[in-house]
Amino acid sequence: MMKPMMIATLALLLAAPAAAKWKEVAAARTPVATSSLSVAADAGWNRWTKKPIKKEELWSLDGPLLNRIEFFGGIAAGEPLARERNKKREPLPKFAPAMHATDVAELLERTLRITQGVPDFVTEVVEPATFAGRPGFRLRYRYTTGELIRRGEARGSIVDGKLYLINYSAPALYYFGTGLPRATAIMDSARVG
Repeated sequence: MMKPMMIATLALLLAAPAAAKWKEVAAARTPVATSSLSVAADAGWNRWTKKPIKKEELWSLDGPLLNRIEFFGGIAAGEPLARERNKKREPLPKFAPAMHATDVAELLERTLRITQGVPDFVTEVVEPATFAGRPGFRLRYRYTTGELIRRGEARGSIVDGKLYLINYSAPALYYFGTGLPRATAIMDSARVG
């Protein structure tokens, strides 16, 4: 009998467009999300060649269900963090340059609730942090998908009225703690411009 994680992984692979591939990320400074955001990566990360939205990019170490780091580069006023599936029935929240860190936490929460069907989301930490050498914020959260509890950490800043955000998430059991130091190193290396 197949385990639920294997079934979910198989479903994700079958649902991925044929043109989308995973490519290894070079261990070097790399521009991400079709923007002026760049990060220094260590070996082992893989980049999904399909961009969910033009200004987003997805990387993973072990597959996106086990760990994922998302880069959002220059989200402008009125833009969502994900592709809208049904603008009338389930409109996604939009970014506004006047948002504070708590507003960005809510933007991320509402986006995950709609795009991933998240029934339970808890923001654990919202605090000031340096991001790309600028004043920014750090968010720590947890949420449930089915029976799986996932944890996440995001760091970002609003630069010239645009949102730059790096979001790491993984299952709370084992994968979050194991991958967090590597994801944090990437967040610490972020540069805009």
